[in-house]
Amino acid sequence: MGDIIKLIQGGNLALISSWLRQNRNWNQMKLGENSDTILHISVKNQNQDLTRYILASSDTPPNTQNSYGETPLHLACFYGNLDIFRALLEYGANPEIKENREGAYPIHRTVEGEHENILDEFIRHGFSLKLLNNERESPLHLAVDLGLENFVKKLILNGSDIEVEDSNGDRAVHKACRANHPKILELLIANGAIIDPRNHRDETPLTIAIRHIRIESIQKIIEAGARVRDIDLRLAREVGRPSFWQFISKIYKEQTHHSPNIQAEEEKSPEDPKPVKKSNSVGEVETLDTISSLKKRISELETKIASLTSNKKIEGIIDSSEIKVLEVIGRGQYGEVSKGIWRSTEIALKKFSLADTAEFLTELEVLKNIRHPNIVLFMGACMNPPIIMTEYISQGSLSHLLHETHEPLSLSQLVGMAVDIARGLLFLHTCKPPIVHRDLKPGNCLVDSHCRVKICDFGLARVKENTIRDSGAYGTYPYVAPEIITEHKYSLKSDIFAFGMLLWELLNRRRPFNDLQPIQIMYQIAHLNKRPEMSQNTQLTGLIEKCWDQDPINRPTIQEILQEIQEFYCIIR
Repeated sequence: MGDIIKLIQGGNLALISSWLRQNRNWNQMKLGENSDTILHISVKNQNQDLTRYILASSDTPPNTQNSYGETPLHLACFYGNLDIFRALLEYGANPEIKENREGAYPIHRTVEGEHENILDEFIRHGFSLKLLNNERESPLHLAVDLGLENFVKKLILNGSDIEVEDSNGDRAVHKACRANHPKILELLIANGAIIDPRNHRDETPLTIAIRHIRIESIQKIIEAGARVRDIDLRLAREVGRPSFWQFISKIYKEQTHHSPNIQAEEEKSPEDPKPVKKSNSVGEVETLDTISSLKKRISELETKIASLTSNKKIEGIIDSSEIKVLEVIGRGQYGEVSKGIWRSTEIALKKFSLADTAEFLTELEVLKNIRHPNIVLFMGACMNPPIIMTEYISQGSLSHLLHETHEPLSLSQLVGMAVDIARGLLFLHTCKPPIVHRDLKPGNCLVDSHCRVKICDFGLARVKENTIRDSGAYGTYPYVAPEIITEHKYSLKSDIFAFGMLLWELLNRRRPFNDLQPIQIMYQIAHLNKRPEMSQNTQLTGLIEKCWDQDPINRPTIQEILQEIQEFYCIIR
């Protein structure tokens, strides 16, 4: 079986055709872990002569599917080979077949691959541009997410539904605000998009823009007539600096002709609106945030922290009046990070919004119980507002050191930092019960003045009892393991995959898949089994490849990893 794959990769049509003649049942063969046919492999290798030869000389149907449900047309669209795309259509390829993981059609793969010439062919043939994947995302949704202005223009011009909702109730205008594509937002509005639809979380596009502090999008949608709601005012106060709150308050005052009074508003007890319901990705139905549920979450937060303060492992919740905030030094997935002073000690302050109460409590639960030289030191917490206090690490993140400074780093320094991270991860994985970090990456590793590294940011961490199935936040591409993407399964081996990517990034001082969009990275890793190229051949190359193996079972344990890295470190010091 491997012989024909190597022949196809070599591209010699004469040798390939000779092999096919000697193996008469080749059109029934399923090759590799994806159960690809020879036609799939030919398309993946973008061999248009071989593709035409196979289509013309065999009984292999052009719509044959591999184990992922992908047809050759899915692959041709993703890779953007126009000649192969046309050949497949010529022999009867069907553009309305779903693959069986995400429910994507070939048109979705065309947008994900950013191949405008293939999109033009879909339009020329009159194929549907309204097909929805399993998340009810249309090609237009994906084009907006990726910021593909020309795609958006062509899709709208040729009949895409501008108001179709995905499984979260988001329309294209919601997505444009979330991704902060003001030109696309302007284009949608110019083509008649409703400016204030509400998704299943009762969020308007303006609400989303405020949540993510998308200033340009806020300005565009306000100009189009969107109005600031009371809930938007509260959100602006939670997520932004005072200047941002003042900016939104000014708009509110101009629209309503009176100043905002959030405290008075919160003291009122208006009749709550009917809860909005939605189906999440695992089919459960949940009631989402209303005014009353926000109040309930605040109460739950107070109760939870009260219980934590009674735990003797914590000396006590710290009054926020004791803290002096000096400057904002970063913004993470679940909060703004500032430098501050507490009792004459420099500290880092991670402030959470009320919407991220769950992540605040998760991080607090993890950090309060662990002490290790390679884990950031927990120093306390505040309740109002929700803040986690840790030691202040002067040099910032490993990502900053690798990619935003020009500081020369020797191989022994880089491997030494890998040893630190492995030690921290070993501590987490050997806790009782073990802790899965779930978002290990250079941005969540802090470097001190002696190049020692400490793991931080435990907002996604979970205590592992068995393999975790979770439909919530994924982590950060490209450090997300394939089983998380395809099956929503987390385990200790998911952290190992992330460590492999991180180790590659350390040794290469390059971001993996830096030229691809997140959705493309996801597809490359989970569905095509692609990994970054090994530009340096060190003793750790084999270890990296084992860490990012597609099958979690084949990945080493953190104990095995640490032993191998330490042995190499001793050699090069």
